[in-house]
Amino acid sequence: MQHDELLDSLPEVDRTAVNSLLLLMMQGTRESSALVERMNPEHVTQALENERQAELHQFQKAELEHKGNNSNRLFMFAVVLVVMGLIVTILVLFRNQPEMVEKILVATGGLIAGALGGYGFGKSKRDK
Repeated sequence: MQHDELLDSLPEVDRTAVNSLLLLMMQGTRESSALVERMNPEHVTQALENERQAELHQFQKAELEHKGNNSNRLFMFAVVLVVMGLIVTILVLFRNQPEMVEKILVATGGLIAGALGGYGFGKSKRDK
């Protein structure tokens, strides 16, 4: 089967990919030219299937990364709510003792900043 017949037998969507593959193979040495001459529809079908599987794998990987980002956002939202609740609780409990509130808020702020910094540092190490 000639190259033109092979390309004509494919759907329009796949012709571009196969044509690019054939051109790439033809640019090589005599050995690659011999490969092109022996190419048959089963080889093309297998190459297309491999390409589809690779694209599916990339899509699934991107989808998993997206889901991971959503769970991180939910976690950070929960942390912000807890911190705000803690600050409001401290202000309400110690509203009559302003010097005590100041010391507690400074200590709590340091604790929260350290925890978030440690979380960010661990996340950046994990992402590498």
